[in-house]
Amino acid sequence: RIDSATKMAEAKIKSAEIRLEQIREKLEKNRGAIPDVDLGDLGTVFKGVEEPIHHVHRKAGKKGASDEERLMILQMLQDKKITVDEAETLFKALED
Repeated sequence: RIDSATKMAEAKIKSAEIRLEQIREKLEKNRGAIPDVDLGDLGTVFKGVEEPIHHVHRKAGKKGASDEERLMILQMLQDKKITVDEAETLFKALED
């Protein structure tokens, strides 16, 4: 049971990491190059956003952020790996 739950949690985390990377790539594409900050196992997150955020649209059928995505953003904020502004940007991008 524990192994199964662990594998499921790891899969959800990986899915959230992939989604965050996709969002980062879309934001980067819309604004130009954004320097990356290496966060080890969590992938990369953008820093130094200066321009207004362009809407990032989710694929059909997906609405809002998943609990895993929200928790991942909050954890990165708590660990001071991203700023409050960056967390807000990620939350806004996930809700569109």
